[in-house]
Amino acid sequence: MTTNNRKQLGRGLTLLALIIFGFGFYSIKPDPKVDTTLETEKQLVLKELQHMHKAYDWAIIETEEKDVKLEAAKLEIENLIDSIKVIEPTYKALIQLKRRQLELDSEFKNLIRENKELKQDNSLLVKAITKRRKQLSNSKEINTALTKEKEVLAEEKEGLTKKIEEANFLNLFDLRIEGIKEKSSGKEVLTVKSRRVDKFKICYSIAKNTLIKETNKALYIQILDPNNTVIVSKDQALIIENNDNEYSYKTTFLYKNENLKVCDYFTFNKNNDIEKGTYTVNIFDGDLLVTTSKITLE
Repeated sequence: MTTNNRKQLGRGLTLLALIIFGFGFYSIKPDPKVDTTLETEKQLVLKELQHMHKAYDWAIIETEEKDVKLEAAKLEIENLIDSIKVIEPTYKALIQLKRRQLELDSEFKNLIRENKELKQDNSLLVKAITKRRKQLSNSKEINTALTKEKEVLAEEKEGLTKKIEEANFLNLFDLRIEGIKEKSSGKEVLTVKSRRVDKFKICYSIAKNTLIKETNKALYIQILDPNNTVIVSKDQALIIENNDNEYSYKTTFLYKNENLKVCDYFTFNKNNDIEKGTYTVNIFDGDLLVTTSKITLE
């Protein structure tokens, strides 16, 4: 709804309030001119209702999707306009119409606020979906599971419900990897020397997503050595059902629809030498790669 329309509604409400007091004055002091005055005031009320009808028209046009509540309120305004054209211009009748008009004005403001909030939510959803599709496109060669995700995205074009399902994922960012040397005192020292590193500190942030219910979530971390081999702290890599990937470990946490900071430690197997070169950390939500980063050890 435009600023001009809001100003018109405000001036209309002020004018109609003055009309009510005018009607009260004439009802106390009968005068031969009362009928003419009431007819004039009736036309003013009619004019204000017509302005309000136009404001609803603009609100409906600015709404991207059909709003049943706005349509119903507009219809009631039309009925009020039809009624005021045929009623006798009495104080009581016009006051009743005025009261209903004020109620509709209050409802109109609430509907505009709700529509604005809905459009903001839809805009955020579209941005999230667009970002997700870009991630899937750029990381196609990383994992065969991304091909399955792209097939799901194609099916989700059928309707809004499937689009919401598409956005039901954790959005990870600011993934950082640090080499750690733990001294006998327990103090941790940062290092990029392969002969000194005995663990990685892996930290990342998780953005709020209101489409995901509060629940215990699990993420799967895959650490690749310079030869692109999955490394583990124990004897065997972690494998989950219906998934071809191998992972270094799994981390779990309680997700409460809030921004969250997570840090994990991965301790290298003491029986294996740590090579020089670039190590890659991939983080998966199920079989979906959500973020990746690298660290180089000297």
